[in-house]
Order: sequence, then structure tokens, then C-alpha cells
Amino acid sequence: MKPLKAIKVFGLTLIGEARNYFNDLSKFDYNSWLLLVITVVMGFVSFSIELDLMPFFKHRLELGNKQAGELYGIRGLTSVIVGIPCGLLIDKLGLKISMVIGTISYALFSVVLALSDINLVDEFVVAFGLTSSGILIGNPVQLIMGRIVDDVIRYMGFNLLYWSDNVGDMIAAFVNPFMVSASGLGQYEFMFLISALLCFVCAIIITIFQREPPVIVKVEDIANPGDVVLSYDTKELPDDDAQEEVITISTRIKPIVSLLLSRSLWRCLALSFVFTPARMMFRDMTSLIPIYMQNVYGLDVNYSFAIGINPTMLVIFLLPYLGFSRNRPNIPSMLFIGTLLVSLCCLPVIFARGSTDESPVWIMIAVLTVAEMIFSPLLNMFSVSLLPKGHEALGMVLTGLPHVLGTMISGTMSGYMLDSFCPDPIALNYDHWAFYSCENIWVIAALRSLITPIMWLLLQSFIMSKDQGMICTSRSSVVD
Repeated sequence: MKPLKAIKVFGLTLIGEARNYFNDLSKFDYNSWLLLVITVVMGFVSFSIELDLMPFFKHRLELGNKQAGELYGIRGLTSVIVGIPCGLLIDKLGLKISMVIGTISYALFSVVLALSDINLVDEFVVAFGLTSSGILIGNPVQLIMGRIVDDVIRYMGFNLLYWSDNVGDMIAAFVNPFMVSASGLGQYEFMFLISALLCFVCAIIITIFQREPPVIVKVEDIANPGDVVLSYDTKELPDDDAQEEVITISTRIKPIVSLLLSRSLWRCLALSFVFTPARMMFRDMTSLIPIYMQNVYGLDVNYSFAIGINPTMLVIFLLPYLGFSRNRPNIPSMLFIGTLLVSLCCLPVIFARGSTDESPVWIMIAVLTVAEMIFSPLLNMFSVSLLPKGHEALGMVLTGLPHVLGTMISGTMSGYMLDSFCPDPIALNYDHWAFYSCENIWVIAALRSLITPIMWLLLQSFIMSKDQGMICTSRSSVVD
């Protein structure tokens, strides 16, 4: 009878958790659900281009491994250049208008890539155009979700955003080979035109149907004339009492100099810096794996299927995982376990020297996906929660600098590692596996990723601290 009782208890617990799970889902408003739909579409668009970016550089622009990797990595540098103006623009124009501008510009730049035969133009569009458009779309999406007050609903919101993005990624991974082949070998016109059309559709949907998210209301502080306070309350303030109530839940606007000296900004920077080595592994999926698999398994290898394992697993398992973790997210432990798995995911490929079977790459991507499911949505939510109030978009850009630096390093490293350890087999007159150690690529990637869990243990106390104010003073009421 005990086994039957245990099964019954487990079943009742599961039913209770499922009921609570769907009750929490019912608390999402119309605006949030529409945002998830837009995320699916834009996830498809961005991943379609990202997935074939390195092959596009090699076959369309006729670049070598090193040049293609360097161009891929340059986007990290250009993200720094365009990121700060884009952050200021988002804070100035608001979230909805920024998303409309971002989707329209992404569509126009996609059309340029489809029609242009000038390498310099294509390189500019990839490095500057698509990068700035992505910031104008992606940052407002996370900021909108970060304004949810309830902790559980906000955690679910970031997981659902991640899930929606991976639904688009999964579709792109399996549709991309057909879109590329429709244009001919080495051509990508059809893919870029489809991306442009979907971006225009998203711009129309956002313009017509999306409600303006809670805006920042600027209110004069009666007690301290001249001081301005912030609130996410969109209701009108009928009297002084309501005004005082808003003031108590608001944050004072301070100059950008104070922003640069605030503890919250530097905690965000430290968090981004710590997790950059681990997140570079996800950059490797598109900057390294496509060319690596072509060099090892042949030009006709279906690398889209291998990479597609990542979004497919996330789509299938992320929501059930969310159901059991939404009320118990232990931030320090989950971040540590997830990043440790990132460094261990390379072991199947490292120990598969000389294998002609693609399964070690599949296993590596599967383990990497489990790690991503554990820590990535939680990391996004935690990062947004630390942003200095009043300059969220600019703060998000500044705290993303280590990550874009990681993109630059990942792209550059990919090209050099491919040429050093796993060059194009067509250029060789002998069995390249006999003379080159392709698995050394993944040894380097694993050691690089191991930096994150080690640094997280060392800097966790500073990042998780509740200290406020400026880094050069003990005052606690300046920022935050």
C-alpha cells in the first residue's frame, strides 16, 4: 500500500502544482501575451540570420576562416559604439516607439542584405545596422517584463520570454536550410526577404495592438522643490496625498555622472563580466559549430539540425521546468550549477577524437541546453532587477559591454582556432584528422567557460549585496 500511497501523494502534488502554475499564467495581461508573440517572430528573424552568418561571410563575401571570424567578432565592438546612443534613445522615446523603430530598421537592413552585392555595404549592415536594430527591439522587451511587481510572475515572464525566443529559434533552425537552398548555393536573398517581411508585420502589430507599457511619470517633490521623482504609475494624480504616495515608491532622477558611480550599475557590470566567459559558449554555437562541422564531417553536413537541438529542447522542457522552479529559484546555486554545466558540456567532443559520428556534437549541445535552461532566464531577470532606476535602457547597454566584448572575442577566437586546429579539409592533401587536433578547440572553450563559476564564487557577495548609494561615498539615498 505504501507505493500506492506515494504515487497518490505525488499525483495530488503534481495536480496542485499544475493548478497553481496555470493560475499564475492567468495573471499575465494582454500586453504581455502580445509581447511573447512578437518575441517568437523576432526570434525566428534574428536566429535565421545569426545561424548562417559565418557561412554567409565565407560563401557570399568569400572570406577565409580568420577574416570571417574577425568580422563576426567586430559586432561586439560596434555594439559598444551604437549601444549607448540606442540606450539614450530608448530612455528618451519610450519603449513602444523604440520597438517600432527597431523592427522597421531591421526590415530595411534585411532588404539591403538581400539586394546588395557590395561587400562593404553588407559588412556595414551586419556590424552596425542589425546590431543597433536588435538593441532597439530587445532591450525594451526585457524592460517591460522587468516592470512586473510580483516576483513569481516576473520570474515566469522572463522564462516565457526565453521560451518564446527559442520557439522562433527552433523554427528557424529547421526552416533555414530550405530558405537558403531556395536562393541557390551560397545565396541568401530569400531568407533576408522573408525576415524583412516578418519585421514589417511586427512593426504593424506593435503600432496597432500593443499598449504603451507603464511609463515613467515625473512628479515634483513638494518637500524638496526642484527634485524630480519617478513612478511607473500611469494614473493621474488627483491630489497632494496621491502625489506623496507616489513619491514614497519612486526613485529620484540624478545626473548620468551619479549613474556611473552608483553601486547598482557596478553590480550589474560585475555580474555581466562574471558570466561573459560562459555566455561565449552560446556565441560559439553560431560562430564556430557551423564551420567546424563542415570541416570535420563535410560540406553537406546539416549543422542547422545540430544547432536546432538547443531551441527544440528549450521549447519542450523549459515550461515544465518553470512549473517546478518558479516558487523556489535559489539564485546563487542555480547560477553556479548552470555555468558549471556549460564548461562540462564539451567533454563528449573532447573525448571523441577522430570520430566520424556527429552524435558527440549533439550531446554537447544537449548538455549546454540544460545549463542554459537553468541559469539564462534567471540571469536575465536578476540583471534587470539590478539596473539603476531612471536610466534602465542606458544601464542595460552599459552592463552589456562585457557580453558584447565576449562576442568579439568569440568570433575572433573561432576563426583562429579553426585555422590552427581544424582547417578546411579541401585545402589539405592528406587526412586532416591525422595531423590536426580538432578537439583542442573544445578544450580551450571548456577552460574558458570554467572561469565563470570560479569568478561567481569570488564576487557573489558583492553582486548579491543590498548596499546602495555611490561607490565613493557612504550615502545611501543618492541612487537606487
